[in-house]
Amino acid sequence: MFKKNKFKMLATYTSFSCLLFSAVNINVVLAHDTHTNEQQVTDGNLLPQLWSAAQQVEDVIKINGTFMVHWDAKSKITKFYLIDENQKEITLKFQEEITMNFWGFKYRPVTLEGKWETTNDTNGAKTFISTRIESTDEATISMMDITDHAENDKVWAEVSGYYEGLKSAMPIALLEPAKDIQVTQLQNIEQSSTLGRWGPILPWPHVPVAGGNLPDGRILTFSSNRIDSFNQELPQHTTMAQTWDYKTGAFIDVPNREHDMFCGGMVSLNNGDLLINGGGGYNNQSSLFDHKTNTWSDAGDMTYGRFYPTTISMPNDSVLTALGRFREPLPELWEQSNGWKVMPDLDLFEAILSHQYKNRCDNDPNNECGNDTDPGNKYKESRWWPLFNLAPNGKIFHSGPTPTMHYLDVTGDGTVQQVGSLQTDWYPKNGVTIMYGEGKLLTAGGYKAETDSSSTNKAKIIDITEEEPVIKNVAPMAFARKFHNSVVLPTGKVLVIGGNVSGQRFSDESAVLTPEVFDPVTETWANMADMAVPRTYHSMALLLPDGTVFSGGGGLCDDDKNCANNHLDAEIYSPPYLFNTDGSLATRPIIEMAPEQITNNMTFEVDASDNIVKFTMIRFSMQTHQQNTSLRLVNVDFNELANGKYHLSAHQNKNVLTPGLYMLFAIDDEGVPSVSKTIKVSMPKASIFPIISPGETLSIEAESANSQPLFTPFEVINDNDASNGNYIVWPHTDNHQQVAIPDEQAQGLASYTFNLTQTAPVALSITMRTPQGNQDDSFYYRIDDGAWATQNNWQTLGEWKSRLITTFIDLPAGEHTLFIARRENGTEIDKITLMAQ
Repeated sequence: MFKKNKFKMLATYTSFSCLLFSAVNINVVLAHDTHTNEQQVTDGNLLPQLWSAAQQVEDVIKINGTFMVHWDAKSKITKFYLIDENQKEITLKFQEEITMNFWGFKYRPVTLEGKWETTNDTNGAKTFISTRIESTDEATISMMDITDHAENDKVWAEVSGYYEGLKSAMPIALLEPAKDIQVTQLQNIEQSSTLGRWGPILPWPHVPVAGGNLPDGRILTFSSNRIDSFNQELPQHTTMAQTWDYKTGAFIDVPNREHDMFCGGMVSLNNGDLLINGGGGYNNQSSLFDHKTNTWSDAGDMTYGRFYPTTISMPNDSVLTALGRFREPLPELWEQSNGWKVMPDLDLFEAILSHQYKNRCDNDPNNECGNDTDPGNKYKESRWWPLFNLAPNGKIFHSGPTPTMHYLDVTGDGTVQQVGSLQTDWYPKNGVTIMYGEGKLLTAGGYKAETDSSSTNKAKIIDITEEEPVIKNVAPMAFARKFHNSVVLPTGKVLVIGGNVSGQRFSDESAVLTPEVFDPVTETWANMADMAVPRTYHSMALLLPDGTVFSGGGGLCDDDKNCANNHLDAEIYSPPYLFNTDGSLATRPIIEMAPEQITNNMTFEVDASDNIVKFTMIRFSMQTHQQNTSLRLVNVDFNELANGKYHLSAHQNKNVLTPGLYMLFAIDDEGVPSVSKTIKVSMPKASIFPIISPGETLSIEAESANSQPLFTPFEVINDNDASNGNYIVWPHTDNHQQVAIPDEQAQGLASYTFNLTQTAPVALSITMRTPQGNQDDSFYYRIDDGAWATQNNWQTLGEWKSRLITTFIDLPAGEHTLFIARRENGTEIDKITLMAQ
């Protein structure tokens, strides 16, 4: 909502070295941390996050001709006001209004106290920064105590309670209003628990078109061979890139000087490195980013150049890339040890390209085949960014945007299989498709139809837990969108950010500022708090480890087009779960201890707050152009052992809980998530032990333990009636002998290790013979480090018989060892049978 009014401005400066801007004010960047009052985001669009102690205006403004700068985000107008400080009472006079991109000015801190100057020719003038706008008819300097002001301003009252600096007098500068100033209406802070809250606008070193999570919590973002445009002339071989630490606000410049990665495919690998392939000028390069050294390395050249390809990683850390603006139908598979190889049997012409093109035009970046598109140019740009996700069956599921769906099997030379029904309700190109649960995809927005590029608000769920996908249309979004981004939240809900209704690239026309959240339980949408800056084409979004969301970018067009809507900035969104109903910060649960590394099927212990009702794992990922093939949320089964101690069971399917780095969140009974712990999911090592899965039976010959160091005095005896012709026995002598207490360090011990693929009850049966009646019918046994148990008083009367000994209840997935120790001599043991139920 907007209103017209007169306004006054509060001047201050801060010790932090970045500025941010909105339609109502220019704020100050603080290292983003929602967990301490000292760094609380109180209302990013309204207030600076931190105020210094009392300072006079004269401390900042020292030179005649100093400008005060105000940038109107809606009109994209930069307004300069000349300050004449020769007067005893400083009057701020409107000098002129200049239409220009504010980011043409580059600011740097002059001192740690936060004084600023421009690198432009402004006679070295310091810059007077506006931080608040209010309605007033006055036009003179006045002084007032912030604590007094706080009495009738609830937002200020909350902030003044946190910062000592607010209790000192701060100068208020009043200004004659320019005409038709539009000021965004203040948001009621109490709405934060239902709408969430946006932080201040963060200036960014480039337009963040693409980016990914790094193992240490930072994110990497990059643009193109320019910070705010791209140049298609070859060769360029450069990408402007920086890392950003959400805890400190620090940037590190990490340009790739060998590879233009703009519009390339990208994934997060299992070790947290980032792989980017193809990009500007249809190049065939690929690069790896190592977060430990902040360096790029060559990952090998593809056979074909690719621009706008979709790239997806497999559980074994191989990577498939396909299509792009180039019309080459054959995908390529990357392995770190072998580089790229073409997949000759994974031809995607019929599956995807034939929806737009009549004829093959392989390896033709110059389109020498001519324009052979179908009448009406149906399924425009269908070769750009095909929608790929890894399915629970281990195959790549292709869900669009073309109307046919497929499974791509990358084993061997590859196969393509069409599945499901035709999807013609809308054309989800430039919409979002996100994996929010096990085999569950949400698709929302995109083209209204294959021949209508305006935006739609339609949404659907695709269930790929079975071989045949199941499609279910769900409630539409409140706003039609294209070029929006999506993020899965720790609670399992999906946040959709940005986009526009017009469907026009490089345009903020009819931009949607209202995010929406999809609830998979109710299958409904809810509107969230409006952001300050449009995020449309060439914008991106990522989940941060503290449960907040990074959203940035938009614009960055060809040098020749001179984009009017470049956004070299970002915003941080704090979802409603971070706030109490009065708008104050919610108390967050804490994960005190979690393992650094796990494998599928593993049970692991976590120490956390004692009111946890849910654990989720969200994979680190990379995102660009609405694409994020690495992102997935996995709900984690768990049992609470005692107050604050939990046993979690890692999903047994490596195609669901795929190897890689994850954020582990604990959600309490109020729905508030913890700050995440980073856990690496590794590929299980190939087991040298027998493997058993639920519903299967494993048979082990007792004599297989005969080479173990504590096996004797057990002996292996030949017997044609025994299984495999042998059994073991502690030989009977003239005297009956018995071991009173079992000892795992004593002789007469046999052990049998097996691998259970998932948690299950396991029944133990043993085939045995007791030739001497009740004097040779017993032995000791135990599983892993459990207590010893005794099998006794079962006489077989000289025959081989099998008996159910016990059932180990809910044996966790993973490796287990069964121990059998001697008790009475003469007991003959033949075969051990384990049945997972």
